[in-house]
Amino acid sequence: MAAGIDEFNCLRRRRINDYSLDPKISCDTAKLGLTADEVFELGLANVREELRPLMSVAKVAGQGQIGNMVGSVYNPSRMILLDSWAPLAAAQGGVLIVAIPATDAVFYVGEDTPKAIDALRTLTKMVLARAPGKLSGNLYRWRASGWERVAP
Repeated sequence: MAAGIDEFNCLRRRRINDYSLDPKISCDTAKLGLTADEVFELGLANVREELRPLMSVAKVAGQGQIGNMVGSVYNPSRMILLDSWAPLAAAQGGVLIVAIPATDAVFYVGEDTPKAIDALRTLTKMVLARAPGKLSGNLYRWRASGWERVAP
């Protein structure tokens, strides 16, 4: 029997949370014939294969602009591909702040100013209020070492 989305989500959550599981979630890697790490790596490979290179779909957000990638449910998955954001951050002078309010929407700015952050936060709240597939109202600052949540 093939594993369902519950098994994959369990393994993904397991990997992200340093292998700590919610006891209410069953997770049987034996059904998959893979270890949790192997499933996670397979998922990453599938996401990388499905997505075009970031710089072919994301345009540099200039001063006063909010960049976007909308329409594909795979776009928010780009957040787990940290290294793929490096060229965009570099093209924006090392500054990249990202929001993923919905399952088909990613927004970003290339300015670390209160005005730019407020504009991104406002757009994120508007999309989050209307989107059928809500994700998060948080903003994240790209760092080579990982995403850093922007304080509310």
